[in-house]
Formats: sequence, C-alpha cells, structure tokens
Amino acid sequence: MSKTSSNTGFLNIYVLIGASHIIALALHVDIVVMLTKFLLMPALMLHVYKHVGVSTVLRNRLLFVLFFSWMGDILLMFDENNSNFFIFGLAAFLIAQAAYITAFSIAAHKSNGSSLPPGLLLIPPIYAGILLSILIPHLGNMLIPVVIYSMVITAMLMQSLRRWSKTDNYSFWFVAIGATFFIASDSMIAIDSFYSPINFAPLLIMITYIIAQYMLVTGLLLHKDKVINQPQSDQ
Repeated sequence: MSKTSSNTGFLNIYVLIGASHIIALALHVDIVVMLTKFLLMPALMLHVYKHVGVSTVLRNRLLFVLFFSWMGDILLMFDENNSNFFIFGLAAFLIAQAAYITAFSIAAHKSNGSSLPPGLLLIPPIYAGILLSILIPHLGNMLIPVVIYSMVITAMLMQSLRRWSKTDNYSFWFVAIGATFFIASDSMIAIDSFYSPINFAPLLIMITYIIAQYMLVTGLLLHKDKVINQPQSDQ
C-alpha cells in the first residue's frame, strides 16, 4: 500500500460513512442511522492507526480520544430509553474533550512566534457564559454535569487557539475550526434537550459533529515536527 493510500483510505471511508449517515437521517432510515453512527469512529481510528508520519504519543492520544467519542456515540443512541445513557455518554465525551486538550499540547511547538490576536481567547468563555445563562434555569438535576462539560469543552476550544504560531497554518486552522464545530454541535444538543426544540436538530447536530471530528483529527495529523508556515498576526 502506498503512503498516500495509507494516509487517506480510511479517511475516505469515514467521509463515505458520514455522508451515508446524514442521508439516512434525512430519510429516517433508522437501521442505517444506527449502523453508520456505530462505524464512524472506528473508521477514523483506523485512519489514525494507519497514518504515516505521526508520532506514537500523538497517535495513541488520538486513538484514546476517538475510543471515548465512540463510547459516547453508542451511549447517546440509547438515551431516549434510559436517561442514565445520556449521563454516561456525556461522561465519555468529557473524557474525550479532556484528551483532545492534551493532544493539542502534544501537537504544538514551544515558540516565541507571533502572539495570539488580543481578545481571541475571550470569545469561548463569553459564548459559554451566555449559553449557560440561557440553559441553567432549565437544567434541573443536570446542572452540575452540563456546567462541568461546558467548562471542559470551552477549555478545549481555548487550547486549540493557543496553538497559534506553534504549528503550521493548516494544522492550526483545521484544529481551531474543528473545535468550533464541536462547540456548535454540543450547543445544539444542549439547546434542543433542555431549552427549546430545534428544527432538524439530529441532522444539524450530526453534520457539525462529523465535520468537527474530521477537522480535529486531520489538523492534528498535519502537525509537523518542524514548523514550516506559522500563522501570522496582522502586524
């Protein structure tokens, strides 16, 4: 198998499974929805495992992230039958988000390059604060788990932004955009579950989630040992 095919084969399968999942959701083909959701993370895990040129530490960390994402996916498929599945699914994704934070640190250089644009790191906590202020009156006994998860995923986005000038352009932007899509997906889950139903919520949640995982994994695997093109400030 060539280097190119080993680097992209399972990623293409992930995209195909993701597209099939979205179509099945739109057409309400439940058995296909469940099957494709079950296969999403394993395809991405195989992509990471077979990827050429990634450090063992980063590979293992990504596999850890994707395993707990997979557990979260499976558990949330059954949350309508038992509310405990939602709690366990949230816990699995909490572990995945925390592991992503450490993966961002692994895939970053200690650099004195251009500094992060002023105020950029304030955007995630401000957004989280606004969203929580809307949700908190409706959370009931889910208050503590949701607040804790919100803090961790906000830290995940902030850590992705701290990679500014510590990796190449493509790696930085893929990861930052992926983290933003993850926030969007989880925000829709929270709003739809606790505040007000969202039209086409399952479709929108999964589209943003599939894109998020694709961008995060691809961006981290794009990180090179030596920075070639650093993100530049407007100065």
